[in-house]
Amino acid sequence: MRLVIATETPGRFLPWMSFLERAGVEVRLAAAQAEALRLALAGSGAAVVLSDPRESSLSGRKLRVLLREAAPGRPIGLLAAIPAESLGSLRPEEYDDVLQPDASPQEVLYRVRRLAEQIPARRSSIDLGELKIDLEREQATLEDLGLDLTRREFRLLSFLARHPNRVFRREDLVQGAWEAAFKGGARSVDTHVYRLRRKLGRYGRRLQSVRGVGYRLST
Repeated sequence: MRLVIATETPGRFLPWMSFLERAGVEVRLAAAQAEALRLALAGSGAAVVLSDPRESSLSGRKLRVLLREAAPGRPIGLLAAIPAESLGSLRPEEYDDVLQPDASPQEVLYRVRRLAEQIPARRSSIDLGELKIDLEREQATLEDLGLDLTRREFRLLSFLARHPNRVFRREDLVQGAWEAAFKGGARSVDTHVYRLRRKLGRYGRRLQSVRGVGYRLST
């Protein structure tokens, strides 16, 4: 298992690094630049990249682009070290997990291991026949025509598509599709579902309401 710390200030991560290395984690340091990341990620297998958004000029989204260029096809998880009061500045889709900058080494190890276990099982795309979803590029096509979706609409659609025919409560969709950073109430899900149905055209009938429960994507 490999952890790549993308930072210009490695000193603050040293207490974590020594503990993780003793626990059997291969730790490498790299600047948040394509060549440095490429060298740090050289090899095979899943990897986790840890970054502090406060120290980097790169957003999580831009960092993901660099990671795809540095290690195409490699399963990589992105972990952010950021204080709770700054969570509102993160887009929920940018990072796979977050931890506090003062987290204990034991918690860092737990989160890194959990991400490393989850990454290989992830799919890069979902194919539901006429509906195809590219999870890496955040693009969806219907009958080979691109859908003009907002980021929240895309995340809602892709979350339901990962679990076809399963009914989710509105609260579950807020947590699962948009995560805790979403400021709207559970009822705002209804508005997003309505807009998404319209954009899906006749396919929208598959986005079904289950009275008294929530929504499902029927296949």
